[in-house]
Amino acid sequence: MDQLDHDIVQDLLPLYHDNVCSPESSAMIEEHLKDCEACQEEFHKLQEAVDLALPSPEREEQKTESL
Repeated sequence: MDQLDHDIVQDLLPLYHDNVCSPESSAMIEEHLKDCEACQEEFHKLQEAVDLALPSPEREEQKTESL
């Protein structure tokens, strides 16, 4: 995969994470993620950021207890 394809995958990672890519794009991204550590790392960072942004039951419970 060349640099342009790599850049396209980087741009599509948020859409892939949200499951809104076409099946063809998802397949291309998954194939790329198998071999590209930089994109794997970027995808994991994206997952962590989303996990932190979403309310978790534990965080909601802590908010309720502190009131």
